[in-house]
Amino acid sequence: MNVHSKSDPNGQILTMKKSAFVVFLLVFVGSVFAFSQFERDDSLIRRVTEPLSIDGFLDEEIWQLAPEANSLLHIPSDRSDLKRDSTSIRILFNEEFLFIGFRCLDSEPDKIMARTQERDNDLRVDDSVYLLIDVLSERPVYYFLAVNVLGTRSDALIEKEGTGLDPRWNGDWEAACRIQDFGWSAEIAIDLNTLFPMGKLESLGISFSRVVARDISLFWSGILDPMFNLGELGRLPVLVLKGMDDRLRITPYVLGDTSRTHYAGGGLDVRFRVSDSLDAQVTFFPDFQNEEADPELMNLTRFELKYPEKRDFFREADYLDRMPLSLFYSKRIGNITGGAHVQGRWGGMELSGLSVLQDTSFQNGDETANFSVFRLARTAGNWTMGVQSSNKLTDGQVWGTVGIDTAYRISPAWRVDGQFAASYGEYESGNLAMALRTAYRNKKLLFHCGYTHLGDKFGENVNPVGFIPDDNRHELDAVLEKTFPVKHKVIGSLLYDSRYDIYWGTDGTLRSWQVDQGLVMETVNRFSIGVYHREEFKLYEKEFRNKQTRMLLGFNLKEEWQKVLLMVSFGNNFDASYDMIEIVKRLKPTEDFIIEYHLTRLKYSRQAKNMPHARSGWIHNLRMVVHMSAKVNGKIYFQYNTKTRVAQGAKQANKRFSLQAFLDFLLSDSLFLQVGTRNTTTEFGLERPDGPTAFCRVQYMF
Repeated sequence: MNVHSKSDPNGQILTMKKSAFVVFLLVFVGSVFAFSQFERDDSLIRRVTEPLSIDGFLDEEIWQLAPEANSLLHIPSDRSDLKRDSTSIRILFNEEFLFIGFRCLDSEPDKIMARTQERDNDLRVDDSVYLLIDVLSERPVYYFLAVNVLGTRSDALIEKEGTGLDPRWNGDWEAACRIQDFGWSAEIAIDLNTLFPMGKLESLGISFSRVVARDISLFWSGILDPMFNLGELGRLPVLVLKGMDDRLRITPYVLGDTSRTHYAGGGLDVRFRVSDSLDAQVTFFPDFQNEEADPELMNLTRFELKYPEKRDFFREADYLDRMPLSLFYSKRIGNITGGAHVQGRWGGMELSGLSVLQDTSFQNGDETANFSVFRLARTAGNWTMGVQSSNKLTDGQVWGTVGIDTAYRISPAWRVDGQFAASYGEYESGNLAMALRTAYRNKKLLFHCGYTHLGDKFGENVNPVGFIPDDNRHELDAVLEKTFPVKHKVIGSLLYDSRYDIYWGTDGTLRSWQVDQGLVMETVNRFSIGVYHREEFKLYEKEFRNKQTRMLLGFNLKEEWQKVLLMVSFGNNFDASYDMIEIVKRLKPTEDFIIEYHLTRLKYSRQAKNMPHARSGWIHNLRMVVHMSAKVNGKIYFQYNTKTRVAQGAKQANKRFSLQAFLDFLLSDSLFLQVGTRNTTTEFGLERPDGPTAFCRVQYMF
């Protein structure tokens, strides 16, 4: 829908590529309607229209009219008698929020206790309540939320196998708690957009739990114990959110900018709910230019760095890149003219698929190609089995992989994973790979060890669609992390971190070994003090001995967005000595204003002359987000980088600058307006034209 015609420097799009893409769309759209829905319950939740004050008191009349949802309370198998400390749960919702009210009776309210005040810390030593939410779609994770009596929040994404946890996720929700005569109460409001970023859905799976701190054992074994035992839970009870029945959402958009090509065009996004457990999306001419630029990073290795995906269409498929062998890497894909995406569950199967058509780009020279990836997995008891295939097709040439993977949960804390893959493309030999991992993880201990085999041409075949930074290896790796609680008026805990890695080429030549040792002390007044040291051997054109010592000092001001971290490193890297300073600030001056700043300064010694890898420089990254009102948001992203290399006695400098500013206006429930500007002196990321550009985007949702 671009109003300017484009010439294709690589010739016309191959008929077979178009046909493959169209066939995928037809099969994809025609088949997904056959999938069934879950049984649901709408008797335990009530819709409201009046506003609620989140103050910890459940004194509004609407709370008393809401039905009790106590049947959704999960009681661990070792705590079958809770009459003394009964819990009442009520659930409300409107078009924007899900409200949860807890009334926690306690026969000894004077013994209610809580000490944790830092967000995302372990709350199990406090009187606290917990939510486990399944949005019944593609993601193999639960949303986990918790709050203690002090109102301290913790949230994370948790693998449905129950052994993996990602505390970096922070949802948009608030909570307040109050100690009262009967015990204590908690009031929680969850923004539905944080659970359903793809749009309004009909239902969710949910379960609740409560910890009475003085009644629990301190020797739990799993991440979730004693709040939830996933082996006992099975499928979470499903609740219907009445009124949220938008199964089909059609969003056209128009866009214009002042870039050197004076672009004007538009596109279309179609999303639909096939069932409560299956989502589908088709997009035509999606626009990625309003996404943030990729961050600049200092690379001390000789490998390609992996960048996180920031484009919404591909971010929703990030679960396809969760295996030890990364068979799909969406950053390989540039501008696309169209794509289809399906994700969810069909019966007991996890189903996900993606197919896109990449178009030739003026800006980055992308070749016309079709990228496709498909995954199917099934969990039965403690076993999970999956198959995955990824493929790139261009100019009659294909690259890709097919693989199988499995995971077995030996106990809530111990699991074993395996993966095998065969690649195809330019090379027909040396194209196999496998990985085997075992890990044990509880509150205070993480142990991991693994073996990986990569054929000497495996990466050559995979990298057009996946991410294998280095192949030709037999690799052994191990990790040991141990936390030691310290009962001291100053020291809160000690963390010991030990990592080992060694690999040989497929011909038996020792190519690398690496040993990392670290110790971090957490103080009771929220300081972190630590030191890490690395010794490394690398064999390239000759043998190298690299060393790095890193010292860190951090301060956490209670919330996740209130952190300051200073890291100082020095060492020797491929015969060049260096020192590096990093400063990370994450501040939240007000509830509506967030600032992130990251400074990196790397300096090589004078002896680094004529070493291509030795580039000194500065990197500044600044990100600010402002919530001006319920319907107006602003964001600024600034990045400046200067790298200098000493070559033949003359300094060669490479400076890059990027500034992006956006204003988002929600003009109505369906009409969205975005205005912004970009100024990039050298290309960052995938779609970044040079020079200043202003743009305007309007989209309407049907």
